[in-house]
Amino acid sequence: MSELPEGWIYTLLSDVAPWRSGGTPSRNNPVYYGGSIPWIKIGELGQGVITDTKEKITELGLQNSSAKLFPKGSVAVAMYGATIGKTAILGIEAATNQACAVGIPIEGLNRFTGNNLRTKTSATASMHPKPNALPRAKFTSTTSLDAK
Repeated sequence: MSELPEGWIYTLLSDVAPWRSGGTPSRNNPVYYGGSIPWIKIGELGQGVITDTKEKITELGLQNSSAKLFPKGSVAVAMYGATIGKTAILGIEAATNQACAVGIPIEGLNRFTGNNLRTKTSATASMHPKPNALPRAKFTSTTSLDAK
């Protein structure tokens, strides 16, 4: 690891944010889709800040699946496929599918965490044998003690 400026530390992302994944409501039940809850899929990551989604789910879809609602300011990371390592900051409250890991950073560190992930994921994510462990085990973050 490279040397950091005075007052900065290396830390695990799990120390900066609790990480969760989302879920997909059953496609067999059409009442779960077409609602008002933004639902992020990995193809929508990589655009910086998400302010809208292509697809929306209903309250029933959220309640009857493993989908979770994440607060504005959370950081989403693609865990699988061709988009592995792509990131975005949630500019809105939204749910995600299970291919997204979402971190809810400590207040004031969300944009920093998102930008930090964006610079590191493309280089290391494709080499990791267990993509869903990326936010917890593979990455470290650099943080200024003054930022807290």
